[in-house]
Amino acid sequence: DIGRQDYSKLSTLRKIVYQQAVIGYLVVRSYVEDKLPIRAAALVYSTLLAVFPLLAITFAVLRGFNYHIKIEPHLLEWAKPFGAQVSQLVPQIIQAISSLDLRLFPILGVSVLIVSIFSIVNTIERAFNDIWRVQKQRSVPHRFANLAGVFFFIPLLIIGVPVINTYLQSIPIVQAMTQNPGAMWVIKNSTPLVLSVFVFFFLYMVIPNTQVRWSSAIMGALMAGIAWQVANFYFTKYFVLSFQSGFKGALYSSFASLPMILIWLYLAWTVVLLGAQISYAHQNQTHILQEVHRTKYSFDFKENVALHIVLFIYARFIAGQSAPSHTEIKDYFLLPERLIDEIVANLIELQFVYAIETDEEESRYTPARSAENLTVRDILHGLRKQGVSSEFEINGDHIHSIVIKLSKEYNEIVDDAFAHRSIKEVLQASKTPTASL
Repeated sequence: DIGRQDYSKLSTLRKIVYQQAVIGYLVVRSYVEDKLPIRAAALVYSTLLAVFPLLAITFAVLRGFNYHIKIEPHLLEWAKPFGAQVSQLVPQIIQAISSLDLRLFPILGVSVLIVSIFSIVNTIERAFNDIWRVQKQRSVPHRFANLAGVFFFIPLLIIGVPVINTYLQSIPIVQAMTQNPGAMWVIKNSTPLVLSVFVFFFLYMVIPNTQVRWSSAIMGALMAGIAWQVANFYFTKYFVLSFQSGFKGALYSSFASLPMILIWLYLAWTVVLLGAQISYAHQNQTHILQEVHRTKYSFDFKENVALHIVLFIYARFIAGQSAPSHTEIKDYFLLPERLIDEIVANLIELQFVYAIETDEEESRYTPARSAENLTVRDILHGLRKQGVSSEFEINGDHIHSIVIKLSKEYNEIVDDAFAHRSIKEVLQASKTPTASL
């Protein structure tokens, strides 16, 4: 069964192959469950709304460096695979956008530009956070920081490859190396891959509102970079040609550029989200596998986990250590993320723990009550009585009264055993030193 293999019995090579196979399985499974195709389609829609405001501000910045004139050849090179129709539109779009004077824009116009760009950044961040199972949204200043990052790196990904290729070929050392056909081929084909991997690495490290390990971000960026280059190659060689000739060419005629651009955007966002999914699966492989194999949890198990989390948080507080984050709790107990989310939310609602909202990427959790006054009985009764009360009358005549009587007897047993055992007393009686937490 996948995910149950004992790695200690495998050779190093087989261990690596097996781990990659497991990650591949988890990515495919999450690709369907997280509805990534639908998210990619939503991002295409947001991109279409924000593309012209993004270009307008980009050209305004480039104009300040007197670089907007030099960008047209690179945009033409980028648009060439889409056919003559798109290539003919590039000079017209550049002329229209270059003639814009943002100083003459009314406040409403500038607001529309900012809202349009902020919308796509917010959509991207929400998609990434959903992949990483993050509920908390960033503060407004952090979102604007992401806005600046995306504003810089998305144009870099689209038009930066031909620019850097041209620059590299103008360097004397590179020109000498290009005399060798093999070296020329390596430089020409490796530069786009390296640049795209760098951009994807930045996106996967910065956009998710959680701590992403650099190794996981590199794994996702490398896979996404390769997929990006492969998708562009086959899109240019086969797909565009199918719209420029044959039945599709006759059907779409001069309108062929529109479906081509839509499909290219869809493929691009699918690659971006797929890379993010790979990063998440690489970093959380153990937790996802536990979630796959343990789809149902008994109330007894959830109660047990809740006690674990409460004692862990209170022990850290009593020991004078920092309040644990969501990731620290998840990694300490090696439990599925969704289970941790559910139980922590219940503990917050019952006011046993308190979530500290900081400028950090994750919330941290601290005791909401005094460890001397909070008893084990309080926690057990709170978890059992959360939601609809057991005294809510259910059809059953005398059976209901029997059940209520049994429930009261159970509560009395719990009271006798745990009513006077505080959390502090339980922790102090434990032989496990709190410093090790």
